[in-house]
Amino acid sequence: MRKGVAVPYIIALILGIAVVALVGYWFFVIGGGLPGQAGETQCRAKLSMYCNAWSGTGYVTKPDGEEFSGTCPASATYAPECCSFSWARSVTQTVCEAALGQT
Repeated sequence: MRKGVAVPYIIALILGIAVVALVGYWFFVIGGGLPGQAGETQCRAKLSMYCNAWSGTGYVTKPDGEEFSGTCPASATYAPECCSFSWARSVTQTVCEAALGQT
């Protein structure tokens, strides 16, 4: 009798690797990608917080005295990880009012 690896074990191993890869990909997508990158949903949430704080001052003093994002590579900004989104590069009072539903 020959001794070898049974076909069902090979199939189970392949399926197990596929399931681990799919779950890993799912966590990667849910987590927003690589560290330092932010998804659009996360950036829109930060925009709401920024605009809420800015509107609290009557749109006089920006939160932390900084722009929201600016252009990439962003430095000294409120949400530098959001600079890849065009809507985040130039946040004005009008943009904040729209984000807060004040228009």
